[in-house]
Amino acid sequence: MSASKQLNVSSALSIVYSNCCLARRPTISRCAKEMQLLLNLYRPLTPAAIVVLSYLVQFFPSEVSDTKVQKLISAWCENPEEVIKALTEREFVARRPMSTKGQYCYSITDAAAEAFMYDRPFHGDLVEDCFLELKDCDRKKICTDKWLKRFTKSLTLPQNLQFRNAYDKLHIAELSTDVQKAFWFLARHFMDYFTSPFDCVLDEQVGLIGRMKTLSKAGIAIEEDGSSFVLSPNAAGVLFSGHEEIVRYDVLSQYATVIKSNQIEKMELFFSARAQEEMSHLRKVLSYDGFNKAMEILEKKKRTCAIISLLWGPPGTGKTESAKQLAAESGRDIFLMDASKLMSKWVGEAEKNYKNAMLVYKYIAKVSGAKAPILLLNEADTFLSKRLENVNNCGDKSENNVTNILLQEFESASGIILATTNLIDNLDPAFDRRFLFKTQLQKPDAHARMKIWLASIPQLTMKEAMELAKLEMSGAQINNVVTKRDLAEIYFDGDRGYDYIVGLCEDELATENGSASFRPRIGF
Repeated sequence: MSASKQLNVSSALSIVYSNCCLARRPTISRCAKEMQLLLNLYRPLTPAAIVVLSYLVQFFPSEVSDTKVQKLISAWCENPEEVIKALTEREFVARRPMSTKGQYCYSITDAAAEAFMYDRPFHGDLVEDCFLELKDCDRKKICTDKWLKRFTKSLTLPQNLQFRNAYDKLHIAELSTDVQKAFWFLARHFMDYFTSPFDCVLDEQVGLIGRMKTLSKAGIAIEEDGSSFVLSPNAAGVLFSGHEEIVRYDVLSQYATVIKSNQIEKMELFFSARAQEEMSHLRKVLSYDGFNKAMEILEKKKRTCAIISLLWGPPGTGKTESAKQLAAESGRDIFLMDASKLMSKWVGEAEKNYKNAMLVYKYIAKVSGAKAPILLLNEADTFLSKRLENVNNCGDKSENNVTNILLQEFESASGIILATTNLIDNLDPAFDRRFLFKTQLQKPDAHARMKIWLASIPQLTMKEAMELAKLEMSGAQINNVVTKRDLAEIYFDGDRGYDYIVGLCEDELATENGSASFRPRIGF
């Protein structure tokens, strides 16, 4: 607030005090201008908190009893404990015990009173945005006592609530000062380098090794090679959830192909009634609100906090396209796991690649929060194949190791994992219980096929669509027929009509039973 304002803070508090009646809940309209001025300056203090401040200012430097403060707050139908906690934590108000046992009294702190008198924001020396402070500050500065004290004190500001919650949830306050510095140092490194570990020796920060090991034992950091450390996925998620600017897709793109949600062409898919119902359930769970609620339920039940789903069925039933449409509808990007990027001719390298890929995705999912992208295992039998018995060669051992790694990773997974396969019998049985949703997509029934025909070729009449729907074709087969019919306009003069479509259908079905696939022509 500038000095040119006609109404300073002290005057505004005086007007609020004079206009608020203690006998009943005061009307905000009587002091709306002054109340709004204070709310803007000291947001997000509640009206009750401002009324308490205004009352205490009138009696400064005298003290006010707990009974009177409780009465002030109750008049606004707010929780007295929460209001008092907010005021004392921000050091607006000082509390001390009275001579009477169990009773307290309150007064405005000297620092707050001075700030009000000179019309300037209280705690102006604190960090208004801890995220930006951590991102922009020099890493060496983090290792100083002065910075840590100022930063920790700034966590009491309401606008730094996320960092304060992380501070409490990870129990950082219980650690020594030196270990706290190491934590914020590692958090700063994570913001710059994402999952790349910090090497204490290489960076000539040998003194940090012991502190980093303490963070590792507490589950806050992951230790690699004895001297390299990175923030754990859980700690990264708690601290940075929702800060998408930290996420780096290029790290996971070493192992997967990135498909952006806005690059997916939206289309309507048609399923049988049962599959349509199950897909509708999955669609709701993958929405932002649904995903948040699902995570709350899973965490409460102490289950794996991830949506792991399997889409299975014969070829051409829309499994891969369903996964893409779910991503497009929910605004989520897709990481398509690429086996060619994961396999290696070197012994043990493939296992390492799979483990790294799953770990990096876990980081991305944790930091992205409700906007977690989808990890798609297309043709999942390639990745989740049955483990072989009595193996002797290195190739078979590597395949078994990969399956074991993915089984373990599924247990502690985060985010959304979708798998598709038309060879469900080839999946290792141990994965069955790890899939939360298992949706079977069969060839569409006659009603669904009719809808597909009408949507694909609007020129068809209802009767023609019903006749074509009698042919038991998959969605992919129908799409092939429609594509060939559209391309025919290149070498024929315009639309060839219904009979031409029927002929294309018979040609498409001719390969299903080989040379024995004679089918009578359909028609009216």
